[in-house]
Amino acid sequence: MIVTIDRKGAIFLYSKVIFVLLWSVILVGFLPDSPSAMDNGSKDERTVLDPKVIDIETSPVPMVNQWVTLRQRSTGELLIKVEALNTKEVRFWTVPVKNKSWQNSWEQRKLISIDQDGSDGWSSTFFYGQENLLMFIVVEAIGHNGQTDKRPFYVVYRK
Repeated sequence: MIVTIDRKGAIFLYSKVIFVLLWSVILVGFLPDSPSAMDNGSKDERTVLDPKVIDIETSPVPMVNQWVTLRQRSTGELLIKVEALNTKEVRFWTVPVKNKSWQNSWEQRKLISIDQDGSDGWSSTFFYGQENLLMFIVVEAIGHNGQTDKRPFYVVYRK
């Protein structure tokens, strides 16, 4: 079976295809993930996006459901790797557990380290000892616009 389209039908179909393509190009320019909407190094507050912590990984002990369980009565290191967007530095904090909320204890936080060079990824090493341990580690991404994004996880010794 051969389908033929007359000249009028071909022009109509062609105009619809052009219409859809033009609108697609226009709409892509307004998407937040498009390069034209991203911060291109400008310090203009209207174009700088807020920082965002995307993922946190720990090793040699992996994080499971925001919990890292360390062996009791041991010393060691916990490597914390962070994936973050729109970030100029990442701060790593320990915060005591108080009423199951790190926000309630934020004033008692202690700085682990600051990573200001994200070219090799954002990371820190937490050295732990034989203390009785139940705390939060809070990863704080600080953006070029001064805004922050904080993500906590629990650290606990296994009995």
